[in-house]
Amino acid sequence: MEMNTRLQVEHPVTEMITGTDLVAWQLKVAAGERLPLLQNDLRIRGHSFEARVYAENPEDNFMPGAGPLTHLSLDFDPASFDGTVRVETGVRQGDQVSVHYDPMIAKLVVWGEDRSSALRKLRSVLTGYHISGLSTNINFLTSLCDNASFQSAHVHTDFIKEHITELFPAKGPPTPEALVQAAVALHFLKILPVDGGAALFADPFDSVKNWRMNYSFAETTQLSANGKVYDVALTSTGDGKFRVQCLGKELVVEVSTDVNDGMLVTHACIDGRMLKSKSVMEDSKLHLFQQDGCVTFEVPALKYESLLATKETGADEARAPMPGVIEKIMVQPGQEVKQGDPLVVMIAMKMEYVIKAPKSGIIKKVAFKTGVNVPKGSQLVYYEEPTSS
Repeated sequence: MEMNTRLQVEHPVTEMITGTDLVAWQLKVAAGERLPLLQNDLRIRGHSFEARVYAENPEDNFMPGAGPLTHLSLDFDPASFDGTVRVETGVRQGDQVSVHYDPMIAKLVVWGEDRSSALRKLRSVLTGYHISGLSTNINFLTSLCDNASFQSAHVHTDFIKEHITELFPAKGPPTPEALVQAAVALHFLKILPVDGGAALFADPFDSVKNWRMNYSFAETTQLSANGKVYDVALTSTGDGKFRVQCLGKELVVEVSTDVNDGMLVTHACIDGRMLKSKSVMEDSKLHLFQQDGCVTFEVPALKYESLLATKETGADEARAPMPGVIEKIMVQPGQEVKQGDPLVVMIAMKMEYVIKAPKSGIIKKVAFKTGVNVPKGSQLVYYEEPTSS
């Protein structure tokens, strides 16, 4: 028998269903006092869930992540739930998730009268946890909440493996509603100051918003999701109203916007259906937080920007997927490699990662020596420029 003399990370679940404070109990015992209750005095009431919000990528075999929390906010107030929702965290916006510690961002704990009500509450507050800068498991956790077998408590150690196609369905196109909200958000992010600063694009002509003489404002926005680019055409009809064309449909949209916690808040009535979303821009990515979870769109760069970026950053060259230590170097300058050959071995989060060649070619330079700490995104290997024949 194993006796663990410390509190487990799941102890808030015990506290929620028994109405106790185990940390206070520890302090009392340490001070020589008796336990406030004995085993026979305890009563279990209701149901509780604890979701660990992690910096990890479930779609990449739950690979842990590290780096800055560029945005972190809650769309709910735990205090308003009368003690039935707890958020236990030690980080805030702008902090770094370190490679030296567990990448847990928060513990989200809920209580309900029964399993189903507790699970509904968990799903609701999960979608109100807004994070950008790192991959998180929030969308995976909401999918878990929606899974019928999980709802029925048919859970076992091989649950994810058994239900992998349900928890990780093939990605289809985004919904028209998500595309519309993203395009509208991008439009307003150009002209509204967010996070106390200037607008996303400081064009003086944008200050007149949608005013035009003798014709309606119109623009076509390109948004990329799951490797495909979608065109969304917006035409302003005045007073926050738009005609929107996307995915072969034409929708009538009425929009009102606000800025809160550095995010654009959009209330959109799309063909009579009222939808709320929050948006934040991070480099070329637009994160759209909505009731169904977070959808991330890439805003394709203009052609000249893409050419410039390729020239400056050396596209298709091996980069560190996360901060870590160079453990082993498998290649040397002048060596010819094939796509998929191992280049560098890194150690991060107590795990070993093999960085493979993204393309075939000849190695020009290895940027780091073994034992060196490298930040996420660091270019590890450079290729020789191909010679024109």
